[in-house]
Amino acid sequence: SQDLATLLGANPYFVDPVEFDGLSAAINILPGLMAAAVLRPTIDAPSWREMRRIAASELAHFSIPLELGGPSLALAATLNKENVLHWLDMVTEELQVLREEVQEGQRDRLSLHLDAICESREAWLADWERNRWERSAATADLPTAGSLFGQFLGFGKKRRPDPGEGQ
Repeated sequence: SQDLATLLGANPYFVDPVEFDGLSAAINILPGLMAAAVLRPTIDAPSWREMRRIAASELAHFSIPLELGGPSLALAATLNKENVLHWLDMVTEELQVLREEVQEGQRDRLSLHLDAICESREAWLADWERNRWERSAATADLPTAGSLFGQFLGFGKKRRPDPGEGQ
């Protein structure tokens, strides 16, 4: 189990059910609610007849979370109400900041704001694709049980002695 995973170099990650609900609200439920909030005024707009013909893949991809269906999304949101409300408040605040930057014509500020978000997204996607998750600076250089076991069996890099060592 955990000992075997650690021995093989894996880093087990445990989340209690309450913490999972909070995390799940942000990453599983919120995207569906956001897609609904964007899609409703768009498809209700008088110009939807024209917009739907020129809509690109961005809108289709953005609305994928709605494939879960209204009843399922509503059930998930209401069963996890406290966490969903927290994340909706956070998104509302962020939308307000973006709105103010657009309204005030703060192109440079908006550009920096959006660029920082884009950079964070790219870093997350790179980590996600490689299943590479950050380690704290204190543990980054520590060998894992798997690497020690591999070195014991003769695999992996051996530690080179420091030139000043042993003198």
